[in-house]
Amino acid sequence: MEIPLWVLVLIILITVIYIYIKHCYNHWKRKDIKYVEPHFLTGNCKGILLTSETMGDVYEHCYKQLNGEKYGGIYLMLKPQLLLRDPEIIKSFLLKDFEYFHDHAMLSDEKIDPLSGNLFMLTGHKWKNMRVLLSPTFTSGKMKLMFETFEECAVELRDYLKESAEIEDILEIQDVMARYTTNIIASCAFGIQCDCFKNPEAKFRKWGTKFLEQIWK
Repeated sequence: MEIPLWVLVLIILITVIYIYIKHCYNHWKRKDIKYVEPHFLTGNCKGILLTSETMGDVYEHCYKQLNGEKYGGIYLMLKPQLLLRDPEIIKSFLLKDFEYFHDHAMLSDEKIDPLSGNLFMLTGHKWKNMRVLLSPTFTSGKMKLMFETFEECAVELRDYLKESAEIEDILEIQDVMARYTTNIIASCAFGIQCDCFKNPEAKFRKWGTKFLEQIWK
């Protein structure tokens, strides 16, 4: 009995896919790095796909399974990812070697969503170019100049909390800190004194709220 051609093609295709997946899941083994054993196809993020865990839960479980190691490997689907545990390595990664490890797991498409083209989501040369443009803004000298603005905004926050305490008003702390943050951003980045504590309906705050609503929808 002859086997149909399409069956042979299907068998070969399944075999190739299986070998490829096994090759992906041997990444950390080939590098002789301890890793968390992945599930087939889902890697170590099975709980996320089943909506039973958050990304934070996944990283926490993997972190605990790598107890005693300075670093280890995990898999997000088929993609290998290095998980750091040692504080000194993390410090070196963030301060000295960050330019080599700047790519993020989040996807961005500036054509579809222009707001995704920011420093926290860009990768490769685009990230480096953006960093070069923004770095001069955060020099020690400019940060010192910003401190005075921070202090002025903190005084406004203090006075607002003091007045609310005197009349025993109930405050929503998230709203209070959002106003404080808006004051700082408006003053430092745009030179606008909007004083959201006295004027909670300030246009800058309204547009900022709309911007965040679009992001988290």
